[in-house]
Amino acid sequence: MVFVAFVLFQLIKLAEVGNVDIEEALGKYGKVYVPVPAQRNGTGLVNIEIRNKIMELRAITDGENLPTGTVIYVFKILEDNILLVGEITENKN
Repeated sequence: MVFVAFVLFQLIKLAEVGNVDIEEALGKYGKVYVPVPAQRNGTGLVNIEIRNKIMELRAITDGENLPTGTVIYVFKILEDNILLVGEITENKN
């Protein structure tokens, strides 16, 4: 009986919380899904992998328009969980 309780307790400790903290997007690379307008003139959507999950998040940029498929880098997280992103023109490796 004690052994079964011990095994169950160990299994419970292995459970993973499914919530993702948006702060984990900071410093990550991703791709534009819905174009991001230039100079903070609106929001677009980007896909970023956080904890092996692809997250679709709202984003703005200080630069030029970012079309679909553009590789981006997350520089900052602004209020309302909007990401400030920029285009990456060189290889991220």
